[in-house]
Amino acid sequence: MDRVRLGIAGPGRIVRRVMADLRKAEHIEIAAVASRSIERARAAAVEYGIPKAFASYEDLAASDAVDLVYVAVPHPFHCTLTKLFLAGGKHVIVEKPFAVNAQEAGEMIDCARANNRYLMEAMWSRFFPAAQELKGLIRSGAIGDIRLITADFSFRTAPDYEDRLFKRELGGGSLLDIGVYPLSLICFYKGALPEEAQVLSTKTETGVDSLCSFQVQFADGATGQGFAGFEVSTDQTMKLYGTEGWVELPDFWHPTRFTVHRPGQAPEPHKFAPENEGFHNEFEYAARAILAGQTDQRVIPLAESLGIMEIMDAMRARMGVRYPGEGE
Repeated sequence: MDRVRLGIAGPGRIVRRVMADLRKAEHIEIAAVASRSIERARAAAVEYGIPKAFASYEDLAASDAVDLVYVAVPHPFHCTLTKLFLAGGKHVIVEKPFAVNAQEAGEMIDCARANNRYLMEAMWSRFFPAAQELKGLIRSGAIGDIRLITADFSFRTAPDYEDRLFKRELGGGSLLDIGVYPLSLICFYKGALPEEAQVLSTKTETGVDSLCSFQVQFADGATGQGFAGFEVSTDQTMKLYGTEGWVELPDFWHPTRFTVHRPGQAPEPHKFAPENEGFHNEFEYAARAILAGQTDQRVIPLAESLGIMEIMDAMRARMGVRYPGEGE
């Protein structure tokens, strides 16, 4: 076998974007799509040219036509469905955030290990060629020892309390939905999980956060600062400051260029081929890992996904944002 057969669980908004370039993944074969509604599953199968449509996630988990499942449903359902597919012998890529909280994340990881299956959080931003090259430059000491990273990811949207972003029962709020990007990528480029975290936020009348600003500190004293929200639009840029220079990374969640700055030297631009959406990078990486018999990987290890969920749990506790079933 030189291709991994992919099933898609939940043909929602994110899937439309993923399908725009998923066929660029050389070692992925798109085999099936599933929904709780057979009408939605069939419509997606027709729209995207997918061979099989299933009327339930249980049918997808039991199918022998699928090796890997992409869990693209809202995050309150990640844990249940991920465990269903892992127990059914499937490998799983699960959309970010990995889960609603660290308890769920731990259950998912334990299930993957018990079933000897590959599990990965779909933090696609880490898999772009620009991100991988920048990570290599940082490792090589190109800007010295990183002491500060700043990142913002915010967009203005009119409050719609019927939308998933604002609903507590669907895990709404800026931290989990988009704050996970600056937090995860600060950890990625620093190469560590922080030891301390502080956060400020504004809450909506539905009890979720509409914006949040956080600061984290690492064991070596370096800090990271992130901002996320639905109230204002920002330039969505990351800056990484080291002892020997700094890097500006525009559109850090979807990077195709960055510039290295060093004292007394001209700026050093790094540009990459334009991407459509870029999701194929993470799927190709996962397919190669699965074909090689791996169940974890180095770009976003399971231990790091769990650690990031623990940090967001601590932040939400300080913000006073709790979701159904979290002990209210």
